[in-house]
Amino acid sequence: MPNIHERGYHFGTFNMQKRRPTLFSRTVHTGKRSYFVDVEQVRTGERIVFLIESHGKHQTRYRVLILEEDLPRLVEALDAAAQFLAAQPNRPPKR
Repeated sequence: MPNIHERGYHFGTFNMQKRRPTLFSRTVHTGKRSYFVDVEQVRTGERIVFLIESHGKHQTRYRVLILEEDLPRLVEALDAAAQFLAAQPNRPPKR
C-alpha cells in the first residue's frame, strides 16, 4: 500500500487556494468552536474526509484526515461514544 504522500495527499497550512476539489462541505458552529467536515478528492481519485476544528481568538485550527475506507468504523465508534454519554449521568470530576 502506498504511503499517504504517494497517494496524493497534501499536508500544510490552510490557504485560500485549494489544491483539491471539494465534493462536500458542512459547518457546525458550537459557541466558541466551529467544526468543518469536508470531502475532497485527491489526484488518484480517492475521496478523503477532513474533520477540522477551529477555536479561539486567533482561529487556531486542528485537522484530521480520515480515509474513505476507515469512515464507517469511525462513525460506528463515534455513535457508540454518543450512546455512552447519553446513558451516563454527567458527574463532576473528583478533586
